[in-house]
Amino acid sequence: MEVLKLTTTIDESGYLNLNIPTQLAAGAVNIVVVLNPVASDGKQKPSYDFSDLVGQLIS
Repeated sequence: MEVLKLTTTIDESGYLNLNIPTQLAAGAVNIVVVLNPVASDGKQKPSYDFSDLVGQLIS
């Protein structure tokens, strides 16, 4: 098993093209793709601000 992490781009038509050389032998493989948008300034914005829930979970 190999775990690969890379940053790439999606083209104007919405396609993500991957061309990744591996050390695996030829044959069937399972692939899991997780898409996580990258903020333009290089810092990722939190998906949700939980600060409004502080103190609300414990009654």
